Amino acid sequence: MLDNGTLAPINPEESLWLFGADRLTTIRTACRLRRDFELDPQSLALAVCLLERIHVLEAEVKELQAKLPRMIP
Repeated sequence: MLDNGTLAPINPEESLWLFGADRLTTIRTACRLRRDFELDPQSLALAVCLLERIHVLEAEVKELQAKLPRMIP
């Protein structure tokens, strides 16, 4: 995941790499996907990128829904 850019440290120039807390969820998901579906590294990277994109889009939908006026029947 590091080689293909799916997972990147906060500051790659440092000798000790640190990752954001949100990356823990990504790593756990990737491990499950790889184990359950026997994905090769490229397929795993694609699946993780698509899942992250889905999360971003879902957050955008929730934000837009919150801006809509409430319909009272």
